[in-house]
This record gives sequence, structure tokens and C-alpha cells, in this order.
Amino acid sequence: MATTQLVGLVMASVVGSVGARSGMRAIVSSRRTPLRFSGLCKPIRHKFRGFSSQGNTRLNEDLQNFKKLKDNAKIRMLHDGECPLCEREVNMLRKRSDERGGSIEFVDISSKNYNPNDNRDIDFETAMQRIHGILPDGTVVRDVEVFRLAYEAVGLGWVYAFTKVEPLRKAMDVIYGLWAKNRLLVTQRPDLETILSEKKFCSDISKKTPN
Repeated sequence: MATTQLVGLVMASVVGSVGARSGMRAIVSSRRTPLRFSGLCKPIRHKFRGFSSQGNTRLNEDLQNFKKLKDNAKIRMLHDGECPLCEREVNMLRKRSDERGGSIEFVDISSKNYNPNDNRDIDFETAMQRIHGILPDGTVVRDVEVFRLAYEAVGLGWVYAFTKVEPLRKAMDVIYGLWAKNRLLVTQRPDLETILSEKKFCSDISKKTPN
């Protein structure tokens, strides 16, 4: 899928999901997805049936909870490997990153091996609420700034170049915020509370199971 088409689909999905949010929420509330735990606590793959910043940075002096990026990486992208639409974009970026010797380091926050201590104490719940990236010096970036830097890292900087203009970046952050808030609903996945409950359940089971 062309990058411009992907960006268009995301923006279109946000507009559509906002307009239909009230009705969809009512439907989801009336038949909320129950907690579904697999016997081995494997990640549950939810089939997707829908449409096929500079101001958001922080740098703490204490970098103890920070695993350095791989040699050639210009940014570490924390992505949700269980998000079907997100993974389309990640797969495109990964392919181009590999062609450039690994210019992006991808970390799947849905993996059981995800460790906040390696990623500036960004826990799973925080990372699920909006996208985060980490730069080689430990700076944490969020929202559209992550995409701008990631696309620059794979030679597609022109896609998000317009977000260097402050008013446009802020506008895109608002649009992205709407998408981030509604993406679980739009992609027909359980809400964050349910996902967190499942992870806690699996974590508790893992602790009780002898090695």
C-alpha cells in the first residue's frame, strides 16, 4: 500500500469513527467483549473487518532506565503488534528500514518480553494510549513526531515534512489523538481495560506456573 494511501486511510478512518462513535459505543456497551483468556495465554489475534513532536518530547537527566538503540537506528518505535492497521504501516517501515541497515529499531509493546525498564519507564498502558519513540540520546517523542522521524529514517521524510510547521503539527496531533483514542474500537478489539485485565491474568498465571 502506498504511503500516501495509508495516511489517507488513517485520516479517513478517524473522521468516520468520530462521527459514528456514539452509536458504535452503544453497540459495544450492549455486547461488550467478555474477557477471553487462552489456555496458554497467547496473544489473541482479533480479525480486522473495517476499512482495508517537537512539542511532545521529554529528556530526563536520569537515563538509567534506558537501553541504548542499535548501532544504525535513528529512532526506536514502540508499536502495538496486535493492532492490524498499525502493523501494515510498521511492516512497510520495517522493510525500508532493513534496506538501510536498520535505521529504525522496532519494539513490540504487546510482546511478553517487553520491558519498560529498557524504554524510559514507558509501561504497556502508557504506550497503548499513544505512540512513543525513543531517540539515540534518550529523548522520548510522542504522537505525529514519531511518524515524522521514522519516515525520515527510511527516506520518506517528505510525507510528514509539513508537520515541521508548528500550527500544522498541532493540528495533526489533534487528529492523531482522535485516532489513538478510538483505534481499539475502530479495529474491533476489546477496550484497554479488558486488554490490561488479560495481561494481568496471564502474568499471574505465569508467576504461579513452575519453570
